[in-house]
Amino acid sequence: MTSAHATRSHAAWWAALAGFAVTLLLFHPGWLSVDSAVQLWHARTGAYTSDHPVAMAMLWSWIDPWWPGSGGLFVLFAAGYWSALAWLAFELFRGARAQLLTVLLIGLWPANLGMVAHLWKDIPTAFFALWACALLLRERRRPSRRLRWLVPMVLLGACLFRHNALPFVLPLLWYWSGRWPRLHGSPVQRTVATLAVTAVIAVVAALPNKLPAVTERAVWPLLQTCDLAALSVRTGQMLIPRSMQEQPLQVDELRAVLKPYALITAFETRKLVIATFQDLTAQQRADLDRAWWSAWRDHPGEFLRHRAQMTGLLLGLRQSQMPLSLTIAPGRVAAPVGPAVEAAWPWDAAVMRAFSVLATTPLFAAWPYLLAGIALVLSSLRRPVHALFLPVMVSAMCFAAPLPLLAASAEYRYLFWPVLAVMVAAALRLAGPDAPERPRRPDIGAYLPQGGPH
Repeated sequence: MTSAHATRSHAAWWAALAGFAVTLLLFHPGWLSVDSAVQLWHARTGAYTSDHPVAMAMLWSWIDPWWPGSGGLFVLFAAGYWSALAWLAFELFRGARAQLLTVLLIGLWPANLGMVAHLWKDIPTAFFALWACALLLRERRRPSRRLRWLVPMVLLGACLFRHNALPFVLPLLWYWSGRWPRLHGSPVQRTVATLAVTAVIAVVAALPNKLPAVTERAVWPLLQTCDLAALSVRTGQMLIPRSMQEQPLQVDELRAVLKPYALITAFETRKLVIATFQDLTAQQRADLDRAWWSAWRDHPGEFLRHRAQMTGLLLGLRQSQMPLSLTIAPGRVAAPVGPAVEAAWPWDAAVMRAFSVLATTPLFAAWPYLLAGIALVLSSLRRPVHALFLPVMVSAMCFAAPLPLLAASAEYRYLFWPVLAVMVAAALRLAGPDAPERPRRPDIGAYLPQGGPH
C-alpha cells in the first residue's frame, strides 16, 4: 500500500544538515556572554542559583567533563535548532522547494543565526517551541494519542530553560486540548484540561530549583528595585526603601550611572542590595512591595512613561542609542573556574565583526517583525488559514506581552521566540488550510490480469 507520506520530500532534512554545518563553521564553539560564563561557572562548581535556569547549567555539567568548554553544548543547541526547523518544514510542506526555502530562509536569517551563535537559554527555549509546533503538525496529519502526550513533555523542556516561557505554552496547549476527541466539543473541559496541564508543567519546571545544590534567589525584588531606581531619577525623589540600600544613596548618584536601556546599571552605585546575591528579610520584601505599589499609585504617569520608554527600546526604535551587547555578544567571556574557551577557526574574528555590523540594522530590531505579525493577522481575517496559525501567533503575543511591564533591560534575545513564531506563522499562512492526508486506496486493477477477472 502506498501512502501520501511516501511522496513527501526529505529535502528539509538535507537543508538542515547543511545549515547545521554552516553554523558550526561560522560560530563553533559558540559565543559566551557574562550570563553564559556564569552558567559555565555553575556547571563546573556544582553550585547553582535559581536566577539562572538550573536545567541548562546541570546539562552543561554533564557535557563539560567529556567535551570541555562550550563546544559540546553549542553543538547540541545548534542541532536542536536545525532539527526543529527541518521537522517543521517536513510536516508542513510536501514539496522539496517549499521545504528548502522554509528551512534555509528561517534558519539562515541573520537575526536568527546571530542568536544561535550564543550559549543562551533562549536557544533551547525556542527550539523546544519549534519541536512542539512540528509535533502538533505531525499529529494533525497522523492523529495519535502517543503524539498528543508528547506535546506537553516538549513544552516542559521550553519551561525548564526559561522561567517566563509559561505564557507562550498556553495557546499551544489550548490547540492541543482540542485534538482530544473527548474535549473537542466542550470549551469548559478544554479550558480545564489546558490549565491543568499548564499547572503541571509549571510545577515540574520548578522542581530543579528545589535540589540541595541549588540556592533559590528571587528575581522579582531585583526587577522592583530597577523600576524604583528609574522612577527615582524621573521624579527626583528617592523611592528605593532605606532597607534596600547598603549605604545611603542620593538620586544624583543614581542619575550618574542609570541607563534607560539597562536598569541593572543602578547597581553600579554599589550602594544597593542585590536581591539575587543574598536572601532578603521579610521586612525588606515588605518595604519593597510597599514602595513599588506606592510608586504606581503616586506617580502613574511617570511609571507609564518609564515603561513606554523600555517598550520602545525593546522594539529597537532607538537602536542607535543602545550598546551592541544588548543585541548580540560576539566574544567569549571566561568563566571564573576552569580553562577559557578559545576560538576554533581562523575566521572567527571576521565573523564577529560582520555580525556586529548586521546587529545595528533593522534585521536585529523587533519592530519589523511586529509589523509583519500584524500584517499576517490582518491577512488571515478574510481567508481561511492553517489551524495552527492563530495558536502560534497568540503564543508569540503571550510571550511578549509581559515584557513591556517587567523587562529590566532591552535585550533583543528576549524576543527570540516571538520573532521565530512570526516566521513560522508566515510559513503556515503560505501553506494555507490543511487537509488531513489519508492512505491512498490500492489500485486493484494493477493486481488483475490484463484481460480482467476470469
